[in-house]
Amino acid sequence: MQRAEALLRAKEALQAREAARKQLLDVLEAIQSGREDSTDKKISATEKNATGINYQ
Repeated sequence: MQRAEALLRAKEALQAREAARKQLLDVLEAIQSGREDSTDKKISATEKNATGINYQ
């Protein structure tokens, strides 16, 4: 019985660690996505500004 309880606790601990790992990866992915979005917006704004410049 003690072995079964120990295995259950180990399984729960492993699941908790995996949930924390997934949460961290989700946060890191969201940060990366935000950075990419910000970069895309900067590029778009630069292109838009550049098309308004006439070098004649």
